[in-house]
Amino acid sequence: MTVSLDRPPRKGGKTSPKKDLAPVLTLAGDFGYSTAQLFGSLVKVNQPSYLLPVSLEDMPEPPKHGVFSYIDGDATAMVGQSFAVGDYAHSIDATTCRKNADAAENKIDTALIMLLGLLTYQSGLPEDIEINLLTCLQKVTSELREQVTAV
Repeated sequence: MTVSLDRPPRKGGKTSPKKDLAPVLTLAGDFGYSTAQLFGSLVKVNQPSYLLPVSLEDMPEPPKHGVFSYIDGDATAMVGQSFAVGDYAHSIDATTCRKNADAAENKIDTALIMLLGLLTYQSGLPEDIEINLLTCLQKVTSELREQVTAV
């Protein structure tokens, strides 16, 4: 996100907007079959790879971490949806939460959900960030590599 700030007038009375660029975080993510991990210089998160679609209206109080709502973005199918991830998803409903270990394609299909959910477990991040994501895979096949690269 770019923010324009009004600067004090320079000689000649002109003002020039300054663009503040969002900090770029380089993160390594492994959205795992049993454990989902996200690591970088400011981020260190390790959670079970559970996820659960949720309704924020049904929660007794807003959680401190583990839940996010997708408001807008390229993943149009997710717009307006909320998800719980990690231990928090498991604590809400251990029987219906989805595990990435349930199917090999889950690692690909849930990558964005896991990324955004894992970020909620990290406190102290700036409100606006740009992410350079390095995806880590174990048990890589050429087909899986191509699918993850495409996503």
